[in-house]
Amino acid sequence: MSELQTVRTVEVVAAEIRALTASMLNDVIEIGRRMVEAKEMLPHGAFGKWVEKATGYSHSTANNFMNIYRE
Repeated sequence: MSELQTVRTVEVVAAEIRALTASMLNDVIEIGRRMVEAKEMLPHGAFGKWVEKATGYSHSTANNFMNIYRE
């Protein structure tokens, strides 16, 4: 092993997972914020079909993202 390589431990992996989780949560919050914005732009009842077609997310997943943003 060269001097530049680091030894990976479960503690290092756990720290990386925590950092990625924090980043992912920020992304989910921002996705939820934008979904709320889009929903307000669309006519009543149009959001579910729009979100599935435009983003590939289900209406249920979109609702989860929006709830996370609101909380």
